[in-house]
Amino acid sequence: MHSFVSLPSSVVSLVDIRVSGIALGVRGSVLLGGASSSALLFLEGFRSDPNALLLCSFSHKVIEKEATMEVRSTPTLVILMLVAVFVTLALSLSMGPASVWAGSPKNGQLHLTKECHEYTGLAGSFCTFTSSNLSEITAGSRVYYNQVPGIPAGLLDSNVVLDAFTGNRAVGRCTLDLTTFLGLCTFSDGTGDFTGFEARVDVDCRPHGSPCTWDGTYRFRPQPPR
Repeated sequence: MHSFVSLPSSVVSLVDIRVSGIALGVRGSVLLGGASSSALLFLEGFRSDPNALLLCSFSHKVIEKEATMEVRSTPTLVILMLVAVFVTLALSLSMGPASVWAGSPKNGQLHLTKECHEYTGLAGSFCTFTSSNLSEITAGSRVYYNQVPGIPAGLLDSNVVLDAFTGNRAVGRCTLDLTTFLGLCTFSDGTGDFTGFEARVDVDCRPHGSPCTWDGTYRFRPQPPR
């Protein structure tokens, strides 16, 4: 069923709705309220109900005329739902790849083993990973220790670089009690495959300091498109 709404003589124009710079292609008649940059939009094909009005801002070409509009009889709820769908679509399009990036971090449990027969205790010494459940850390990857043990006394407390080669490195810090051979390693970021990498692992090197297990959690922070 069709109904008609007669509008008083005023300034009327046709516009395309734009949200976040994305043209939705929905058209309607706009009744301007003086010099304001806002207007009330009567969506074409929708019911003549005040609740069906949409407040928007736009650029327009002005036409002076008497206006009689034909609008379909449609429940106000349906109108509001359609407007919500349009706005949601526009926002997702304006975000582009970032919308996918923001919703899909990679994370999980981390389980590694390493042996340290080549570790000398000097700055730059390293241990070698022998197993890993994370594809980015392959067997043969190394963790380098930048500080010597014993500072503070009884601890190995050092900045570390986890090196998986070909530019794939993670940076962090490890602390190991040299009496109990229990400790903690954390990682905050990295390069290459380790961009956005974060981890927290419990270190267990009992009973003699090597081999060691690293057990904990990791995640890769989502990165913006570049």
